[in-house]
Amino acid sequence: MSSDEVANQNDEDKNEEGVSDQDTVESVVNEAGHQTAEHADISTSPKQQAADEQLIDRLGAEEESWEADYQCYDEEYGGCDALSHDFFGRQLSCTEIGALVGAPADAQVRVRCGTRYIGLSPSSVTKVNGITIVVTHRFYQVAQKRVIFKEGNGALVLFNEIFVVNKDVAPAYTGTRVLAHSVQALLRYNQNTGAKHRIRRIRTHAFSASDAYNGAYTWARLGFNSDLERISSSLREKLLKEVQATEYSDELRQAMGRVENLNDLILAGGAELWRKNYEEFWGDFDLNPNLDSISILFSYIEKNGVEL
Repeated sequence: MSSDEVANQNDEDKNEEGVSDQDTVESVVNEAGHQTAEHADISTSPKQQAADEQLIDRLGAEEESWEADYQCYDEEYGGCDALSHDFFGRQLSCTEIGALVGAPADAQVRVRCGTRYIGLSPSSVTKVNGITIVVTHRFYQVAQKRVIFKEGNGALVLFNEIFVVNKDVAPAYTGTRVLAHSVQALLRYNQNTGAKHRIRRIRTHAFSASDAYNGAYTWARLGFNSDLERISSSLREKLLKEVQATEYSDELRQAMGRVENLNDLILAGGAELWRKNYEEFWGDFDLNPNLDSISILFSYIEKNGVEL
């Protein structure tokens, strides 16, 4: 979100969900939260396919109303044939890639490939050979940037590099809608491609209010995850101390003993606790339907009546 929204935390959902990442904050691959250490393959059994279809449908039945009429500028992408086949097993169209990042209807989508330095942890930098997607739209204060790249273990990751909503013109819940449509398209893509070419997770650098953003608060409530210990060595102790205040429920106090990461905290009903104590983090939205990110996003959408 933009900086002047940070002070109005209790009502920021009604204004917009613009969020958090910073352009090219450098770091290293493979260090984003407990769920990323090992990833079970996304099941392709008939039962799991049916469950995936339900998730796709519930995250947005009318994809055409969101994805139509991209203005694609893919001259540079035309030279990325080898990388596209390595990543996806075929040459995805610019429109298909726009859908994977949740680009709104009538967005301008630019796709290019090549070496990038991107921020994946707080400690160092890494150089990746990736596909960069730049989306321009009136809903965005600055161009949205995404990078698809391979980790050292061969897993494909979509990195959210920068995303700031233009609160003067964007409808309510724009950030939520962009993420939901991206997840919807990614689930559909993963369902229809071989295991080697599936995109396993979305990664982001979520900033805190001290950096004039409150993406750390927003992204956690939408399903992004990181271990509390990885965010800060003292964070879990601080939350355990804070939750003893009378405003929090007995259920949350009891659950806190089992909370190890942001997904745990949100599922335990700790969104308000996080709002008062959130910190910058590097985290993942896991696209495995058997893990918690998707269920947290869907619960948020249902609870807040977000129309997709």
